[in-house]
Amino acid sequence: MTILFHNTTFDKIDVWKKTIKKYFKNEKIISLKDYKNFHDVNCAIIWNLPDNILSRLKNLQVIFSMGAGVDHILKLKNYNKKIPIIRIKDEEMGERIANYSLALYQIGQTQKAVQTMKSLVRKYPNLADMRAALTACLWEQNKKGEAESDWVAAVGVDPRYQDLDWVTNVRRWPPKLINSLEKFIKIE
Repeated sequence: MTILFHNTTFDKIDVWKKTIKKYFKNEKIISLKDYKNFHDVNCAIIWNLPDNILSRLKNLQVIFSMGAGVDHILKLKNYNKKIPIIRIKDEEMGERIANYSLALYQIGQTQKAVQTMKSLVRKYPNLADMRAALTACLWEQNKKGEAESDWVAAVGVDPRYQDLDWVTNVRRWPPKLINSLEKFIKIE
């Protein structure tokens, strides 16, 4: 079996490759630069694979998605729906998506940020960071009851969110969200 590994956004590519090799000792692991071997690829472990590459993987039998979802694969014009997609669960994925939602809020994409935060809270109910962030966002939207409820859950899990200095300098939330949390804490 030949495995195509492709990911241009994760910073620990070598760690991923070593881990894959640990479980697939006798398998060949290639990257895009090994284009002469694409006909041998049975398995692809990918994030944001270019569509023109997918079309060249004629013997592909399974795709492992390295993203939080599989939309990056489903949107490819050359994706064959008969090839199964398996999402790899990354222990740090929740944290990455949480940080993404904070960035969305900072750049003014409030609805998308809140939607992402709520999705994370559904999946990880004890994720204090998102509970506290939701508190700040919902308070700004004048959804005081929801904000209070998320706050009780947040500080019940991690009371450090009551300390704006900690949120600013240790957790390092973006300024807009810190201002929103401060309004909540000071009941403005």
